[in-house]
Amino acid sequence: YEITCRDWSSDVCSSDLPHFIQLESSNLVLLKLTRPEQEDLIISKSEDGGWQINVPGASVTEGNIAQIVAEFNAIQVKQQLNLDLDLTTLGLDNPQYSFTLTQGDGTQHIIKIGSANPLNTDYYAQLDAGAPVLVSQGSIDNIVSIIESAATPPTPTPAPTKTDG
Repeated sequence: YEITCRDWSSDVCSSDLPHFIQLESSNLVLLKLTRPEQEDLIISKSEDGGWQINVPGASVTEGNIAQIVAEFNAIQVKQQLNLDLDLTTLGLDNPQYSFTLTQGDGTQHIIKIGSANPLNTDYYAQLDAGAPVLVSQGSIDNIVSIIESAATPPTPTPAPTKTDG
């Protein structure tokens, strides 16, 4: 069945739309963030069950993974769009962010995040080869910032230097 909403201010509409994706952090084994003209950030589960990121000196915690999964699960679909829309106009042909999520059983999901909408409140997004949707920017921006901050190695504290005193 299909639900169409004329009045976007009503709460009925927002609650009828599905979640964008539902993930289990325990099933996740690899997460790749691809951005144009930047090196991919790859977070993978190591054999001992810990997490690593492909940036020397940087580290990812179980807490970071839990936050990332929670943010993915919090992504709300604001509006479903037609499959026949031109993906170029939505920025999905060359997405600003692309997430590849690999689960332990080999299942893979690709999430493309395209342009912001004209109001700059939502992003056009696509899960696998599904119809494009409009999703709220907050969760996407949080996911990217969690991954980017995990990818930033801690700044070493300079050793105290002896001063002439």
